[in-house]
Amino acid sequence: MGNSLRLLAVAALWAGCQGRVDVESLPVERPLVSLAADTSVCPRYFQGTEAQTITCMCPNARAMLGGNVYGSGPFSDHSDICRAAVYAGLDTSKPITLHAAPGCRAYLAGAQHGVVPKSYGSRSKSFVFQGGAQARCASPSLGAVQARLRSGCTERFDIGRGDYVCQCSSTAGSVWGSHPYTADSPPCRAAFHAGYVKAPGGTVRVRRAPGCERYVGSTANGITTHAWGAYATSYVFVRPGENPPGCP
Repeated sequence: MGNSLRLLAVAALWAGCQGRVDVESLPVERPLVSLAADTSVCPRYFQGTEAQTITCMCPNARAMLGGNVYGSGPFSDHSDICRAAVYAGLDTSKPITLHAAPGCRAYLAGAQHGVVPKSYGSRSKSFVFQGGAQARCASPSLGAVQARLRSGCTERFDIGRGDYVCQCSSTAGSVWGSHPYTADSPPCRAAFHAGYVKAPGGTVRVRRAPGCERYVGSTANGITTHAWGAYATSYVFVRPGENPPGCP
């Protein structure tokens, strides 16, 4: 058996010397890491990074179901990068590049590509996308907010924002109170009830208010609200030069 193996090895060596080895049949070493994996996954936020430019990939789930986005470009540094990329209209199946930018005194929201960002106040740092439409920092005045705002009101009052403007379309949900309203009441339905929004697409300014010992239910503008007892936080609607109502 040993002599047979030696003969085969000699024959193979001889064939190689004669130039008759089929190189296509020889095994090829494969790279341990594919080229597509050379680009790292995007961090959640630009906040806290020291790099001025980042090129990274967005996981599909992050891009579709990411967190909050503040502004419409520039974006605040605590905006979800992948979600902001979707808003900016970038192809998140390919690497994206973003650059550090100066902070803004205000970030204004404008819904597009299925993403509804939020307005925000002053931040020390922003980011912008390479290849995306760029914009300057927004004016923090109420007039500019109302002129550019396109973000929809959330299902509940956003306690973290305190005082903001949003756009109404839906009148779904249950409302407790008759201005003020409990903080868990949907602002759009309450705004129609209070008469501050007359038609879908109208905007309203919502302001945080102290909680009340009781909330009165009523029917107005075709919408019926419910009575409730004590609740920790309320909200009211405001117009320029108007004093909002207090607890009943």
